[in-house]
Amino acid sequence: MSWVDHERPWNDTTTISCPVCGKLIPRRSWEFVDGDSVIRVCAPGCEELYLTYWRPRNGQLVSSERSYR
Repeated sequence: MSWVDHERPWNDTTTISCPVCGKLIPRRSWEFVDGDSVIRVCAPGCEELYLTYWRPRNGQLVSSERSYR
């Protein structure tokens, strides 16, 4: 569990959204491991929301690591 900065060029206009709450993630994301998946969300609060609400209702998220590179 840690903050991860996004390394993107200054002219990159793609947007990244939190897979749990949908908020935009402009500069850095909160990264945690769930089983064999690396999940990146907008804040530590979304990790708790994922573990207590999202995962029990929807199942484990697929690793979102590839979408940030």
